[in-house]
Amino acid sequence: YFKELLRSGGKVEVDQRALAVFVLACVMDEYPPGQEAVRQCGVMPLCLEQLNDPDPVLRQWLVLCLAKMWHHNDSAKWAAVGEHAHEKLCGLLTDPVPEVRAAVVFALGELLGASERLEHVISIEHNIGITLVVVTADASPAVRKELVVALANLVANFESQFRIAALE
Repeated sequence: YFKELLRSGGKVEVDQRALAVFVLACVMDEYPPGQEAVRQCGVMPLCLEQLNDPDPVLRQWLVLCLAKMWHHNDSAKWAAVGEHAHEKLCGLLTDPVPEVRAAVVFALGELLGASERLEHVISIEHNIGITLVVVTADASPAVRKELVVALANLVANFESQFRIAALE
C-alpha cells in the first residue's frame, strides 16, 4: 500500500506520499526483516526518482527512508551502489533546506562501511568522504553534527590508513 502511494507520484498529495515514506522508514528502523521486505518490493528506485521533488519534507523523508534501508544492510548498500544513489544524494548536499542536507549527510554516513572491502567500494567511500567536505562550513548545527558522525564512520573504516598518514 505505502509503496503504491509513493509510486503514484503527482497523482497523490505530497503530504500522503511523505507519510507513506515515513511509515516505510519506521518499518525498517532497527528491523532487518523490514529492511529486506521494503528493499525487495522496489522502494529504493522510487525514492531515488523523487529526490528532486519540490516539497522539502518529502525530500527529507525519502532520504531518511534510504538511510534506514542501508543501516547495517550490505545487500541494500550494494543495491544503492548499483543505482548510483551516492551520486544522486550528493547533489542534495547544497539543498536550501537544512533538514534535507542533514538527512543527506546521515544517509551518506549510513552508506559507508560495507563489510566487503572491494576496491570499488573503497573508491566510492573515498569519494563520499571527499564530497562531504562541501558541508564543513554549513551554518546548520544539525548538518555539522551528522557530518561529524559520518566522518567518524569513515575514519573507523580506514583507521590503519589514517594512522599511516598521521605518522608521515
